[in-house]
Amino acid sequence: MREVMDLRDFFASCSKKDPDELYLKNNFKKSAKIGELVTFQARVLYFKYKNADTGYKIFETSVGKKEKCTVVGNVDIEEGLDYLFNGKWVHHQLYGLQVEATSSKLIEPTDTDGIRRYLESGLFTQIGPIRALRMVKKFGTSLFDILDNHPERLTEISGITEERMELIKEEWVDHRKKAEIYSKFYELGFSSTHLSRMEIVHGVAEKTLEYVKLDPYKLIWEVGGFKFEELDVIAKKIGVLRDYRRTRAAIMSALKSASSLGHTYIAESSMDPIVKKYDVTYPEIWEAGKQCGDALVRIDHELSMIWSLRSLYESERTIAASISELLGRSGREEPDIPDKYNLTELQREAVTASQTHKFMVITGPPGTGKTYTLKAIIDMCSEDTHLASPTGKAAKRMKEATEKDARTIHRLLGWRPEGFEFNALNPLPSGKIIIDESSMLDVELAADLFRAIEARRHSVVFIGDVDQLPAVGPGAVLKDIINSQQVPVVRFKEIMRQAAGSLIITNSHRINNGNPIDPGGPAEDFEFIQMPMTFESCVPLILQQVERLNKEGYDFFRDIQVLAPMKKGEYGVFNLNKQIRDMINPPVDKAEIAIGEERFRVGDRVIQTRNNYEIGIMNGEVGFIQNIDEKEKLTVIDFGGTEPVVMERKHMMDIQLAFALTIHKSQGSEFPAVIVVMHDSQSFMLRRQLLYTAVSRARKRCVIVSTGTAVARAILNDYEDKRNTLLKSLL
Repeated sequence: MREVMDLRDFFASCSKKDPDELYLKNNFKKSAKIGELVTFQARVLYFKYKNADTGYKIFETSVGKKEKCTVVGNVDIEEGLDYLFNGKWVHHQLYGLQVEATSSKLIEPTDTDGIRRYLESGLFTQIGPIRALRMVKKFGTSLFDILDNHPERLTEISGITEERMELIKEEWVDHRKKAEIYSKFYELGFSSTHLSRMEIVHGVAEKTLEYVKLDPYKLIWEVGGFKFEELDVIAKKIGVLRDYRRTRAAIMSALKSASSLGHTYIAESSMDPIVKKYDVTYPEIWEAGKQCGDALVRIDHELSMIWSLRSLYESERTIAASISELLGRSGREEPDIPDKYNLTELQREAVTASQTHKFMVITGPPGTGKTYTLKAIIDMCSEDTHLASPTGKAAKRMKEATEKDARTIHRLLGWRPEGFEFNALNPLPSGKIIIDESSMLDVELAADLFRAIEARRHSVVFIGDVDQLPAVGPGAVLKDIINSQQVPVVRFKEIMRQAAGSLIITNSHRINNGNPIDPGGPAEDFEFIQMPMTFESCVPLILQQVERLNKEGYDFFRDIQVLAPMKKGEYGVFNLNKQIRDMINPPVDKAEIAIGEERFRVGDRVIQTRNNYEIGIMNGEVGFIQNIDEKEKLTVIDFGGTEPVVMERKHMMDIQLAFALTIHKSQGSEFPAVIVVMHDSQSFMLRRQLLYTAVSRARKRCVIVSTGTAVARAILNDYEDKRNTLLKSLL
């Protein structure tokens, strides 16, 4: 890696040259070469995007006096301060030349204006803008020397008491110590984002450095957010021997990647890609298997050795054990079902099973009577009922359908930053727990739920469509439970009489069974419209359908949802959102706010993309921007609750336009009218399960704007990503 000169040498060289000459002698960006390493000083002007989970940022910088440069990466920075960045030149297909930063080092300012910005940047809780201004006015460029050597002189400033001076002194000393230890970590190759993560778990101190030097690979599972390749480089710098620790970390990294694809384990017999990617050998893998540690397990499964993250392994074991215990307490007396419910034979079977068994599953496609059966189960239940669903959208729909209180599973369990209120030591209140849209459950959330369930106090009903898209997280909970054949399952197949006239319902069933759809027409609730050959003529066609549905009485902002398979590309939701928004909600006399590369305006339909417990808005909740205070950078969004939510700029980082959504993002939701956009260019995403999920999101009207070949390809392609999971065999 390119060497970075000592800061003193760096500033010495800077003082001999004009900044423009130093950075713009050949023009900073014009002299760039894609992939070339670069070291440069720049001031952070403002953030374009911040991801609170990963630490990833996109921000604009000022290089020298004249040139601006966009920088991206996981670096710890504040607006208005100067940093020394290391990185490389990259080219973004939409936004052009950028620097991908690998590290940042804060540069202490030497001028009074810079010192003021430094002190009021947010690094110091005891020094605000007014106090910083007074301190600079009093001591000028000597302020840092005063803070280092004569902090008692701060009391010469109006408003700084002896007590306040001691607080400022303590904070300044801590800041200096932290900067010193951080520099030692930087020398080993750690990034500022890495250190921010480490600080939460271990703290960042001299003893942390010594601990890390013993085995830096541990950070993959103890802290998270580290790549194996990064730690491998750091380990070589430290001089860590190549042994089981390295191999264990490589397997951990591979398992984390596999879990992002839904798998809960990797078979040892299929580790050739891991051997190649991480430069390990099978003998090293076998040796590491003897010393798995707390984070990994290596077990015999169906005559083959497998590896799993201990957290996922224990989650699947928890689910299986809890279900087995519930089933062991089944066998209660069959209920007498009144004729007033007018249930079909299968519905009666489901209601009976919910009363006689402590755990059971109801599955089936839309229009087969699951919701009516749910109402009958609740009505006949003699114990308290607790209704919940994995997402806020699904919980809201469950509440509307049953006219009973329904919550997300997180809220049911009482999520708090330190963990769930209800758990193995503090079970949920007694009663029947009914989970809708259970196909969306991953193993970790399901395990959290079952930990709070006691067989003697609870009974559980899972309801969901097992043929829909699986959970985004690891595992295949509903499918594994059903396929284990150890659990009472009632599968609804027949379309109910009241739904039989719906082409949405019948075409959903046709798609699910691999049969051609009925193209329908304007007079039906389902309609297939042939997509034009060019994208330019496609968007007006989509908008024509929006206008037509609007004339039929559907409100675009609240009733009509456009769905597409992918985010990127001409027919992806990013592009569709911009095209549709510009026609539906043009920027005419409307306040706007720039967040990253996106500009939001009053009237926009938006979606929350991450659970935010600080403001009480969950992932997937859709709302409408009511007002934007451009001066205070505040945005008011109506998410359909009792009161609109006032969102600060930092909260808006998790907001995206929602005029168009991916089909995956629409899981658990229903919309009065849906427009599905599919194109042949999205071939690898055109699958039966995806199209089936999209069509079944529509409640009253479904319009497919596509080509005949794209729809046919999706229906014929019944490929499903097979997930390696243990739950079925554990049951």
